[in-house]
Amino acid sequence: LDWSKLKREGFGFTILDGMSTMWLMDLKAEFEESVEWVDKHLSFAKDADMSQFEATIRMLGGLLSAYELSGEQHHVLVTKARDLGNRLLHAYNTTLGVPHAQVNFVRHTHSSPRWSGGSAVLAEFGSVQLEMRTLTYHTGDPQYNRRAQHVMNVVRRHLPPDGLVPTYLDPETGA
Repeated sequence: LDWSKLKREGFGFTILDGMSTMWLMDLKAEFEESVEWVDKHLSFAKDADMSQFEATIRMLGGLLSAYELSGEQHHVLVTKARDLGNRLLHAYNTTLGVPHAQVNFVRHTHSSPRWSGGSAVLAEFGSVQLEMRTLTYHTGDPQYNRRAQHVMNVVRRHLPPDGLVPTYLDPETGA
């Protein structure tokens, strides 16, 4: 791997996504090298719009699963996960508390794409509870679980009479 290129250009999606696989495949040297990269080079302070969903499942999930699988011995993984979680929470700053699809980690702006009519996509905001609850578990900070659970409560309150949850939900109006 060209670690210097990853350090300069990205968030390390592939590293974070692959750390649990490295552990399970007994690639301990590569795993330790990845932990070192996370410690020394991973920064979420980048002025870019990021998919709230992808960042949650791949980056946050990657950090937390690597932490758990490795016997909870690399606390830097939780420290970075908390930083990421705090940045992701800005997407939840909507009228209903349902996160927008995109969040900027520096400016804390958030939005949903035009193709969705400005609505959030259920398959995205309705499937990140595991990572947020796990972050609460490891940090002792209830805000992550509280925000994720709130989303599910909003979905329940906006169920149509037929009980079929719509694909899209406007984070401001619930329509």
